[in-house]
Amino acid sequence: MESDIRDCEKKREAIEQNVEGGVKAVDDLYLRLCAEFEYYKKRTAREMDKFKKFASESLIKEILIDCCFNNNGKGWWVKSPNTSPSRSLKTQCLVSYG
Repeated sequence: MESDIRDCEKKREAIEQNVEGGVKAVDDLYLRLCAEFEYYKKRTAREMDKFKKFASESLIKEILIDCCFNNNGKGWWVKSPNTSPSRSLKTQCLVSYG
């Protein structure tokens, strides 16, 4: 009878150790996923900031090129009579001014 009780206690201890190990593994996995998600949020925020910073860069370049080189420096709002609207501003500058 006592051997049966000892066997049951050993089985209970083994089960407890397995459960504790499983809980630790789940806790570790949860912490890793939380850290990974925080990194993802920070990375996407950085990428969005970078996108916002450089999104209008090409438009600004086009306006500056047009303002400086087209229409003999009269300004980007003055339309040149010999340029077609289908050509980009950069192409117009390169064609007109080499």
